[in-house]
Amino acid sequence: MACLKIVSKLPQMIEKLSVSTTVYPLACTQCKFFGFQRLSTSASYKTSNRDHLPPKEKDDSHYSGSFISWKSVIAAAGVGTFALYALKEMMKTKDANIAATKQVVIGKADLGGDWVLIDHHGDKRSNLDFTGQWVLLYFGFTFCPDICPEQMEKLVETVDRIDDDPSLPNVTPIFITLDPERDTPVLLARYVSEFSPKVIGMTGTKEQIAAAAKAYRIYYSAGPKDEENDYIVDHSIIQYLVDPEGNFCEYFGQNKTASEVYHGAKKHMKEWIKEHPMTKTSSK
Repeated sequence: MACLKIVSKLPQMIEKLSVSTTVYPLACTQCKFFGFQRLSTSASYKTSNRDHLPPKEKDDSHYSGSFISWKSVIAAAGVGTFALYALKEMMKTKDANIAATKQVVIGKADLGGDWVLIDHHGDKRSNLDFTGQWVLLYFGFTFCPDICPEQMEKLVETVDRIDDDPSLPNVTPIFITLDPERDTPVLLARYVSEFSPKVIGMTGTKEQIAAAAKAYRIYYSAGPKDEENDYIVDHSIIQYLVDPEGNFCEYFGQNKTASEVYHGAKKHMKEWIKEHPMTKTSSK
């Protein structure tokens, strides 16, 4: 009933309202009657009395300007420049270390080592006996039918050319047998004398020969024996240049000529002498 009374009086209430007056929805809290919307009496009706309020002043108390100042930009640029410089220096150091490692790995194989053997005079010798001398080393066996004689001739020719070069120190040629079962000191003495008195023949026990071959990574294997107990030893065909400190310098394969071995050895010898000007070596 209260709602009906209000509705019946609406026309009189509207007439008393001014042009700018706003009527809001009516609701009866008792009967929950809704449905009235905002009413206006003219086209100039204002949607909100807030339009008549003065503009609110902006509160700038929390801001002092731009979020990024010129000082922060300069600081960030400085930090970035330093970080870039540090990164470049780190990369340079890393590249230099890699290059140095590559030179060690690629430029010089991990070959050589200590050995103790018996020479063709029957005397006990070791690699330390040749300290201060350049050595050209070859592994083979005296019963080899063709390859070893060819390599021995190449070995002697190379040594003779080096010895004839006044700019280079002498070189000691050493022949180490891979067949200690047959190559006795007496047989070795006769064999090396067929090529040059400069050559020193070396033999020893199976264990001693195996240790020397392992130091230079020499492969060798004795073949089956025939009816006369003769056999061939299959082996690597390489000559090794060893410096006066007993360190491996270079190796020369089967296909290298005496001239190529000579020039290769000469190059390494010149470089070594330049790096060790105070070291005494065997001379002319």
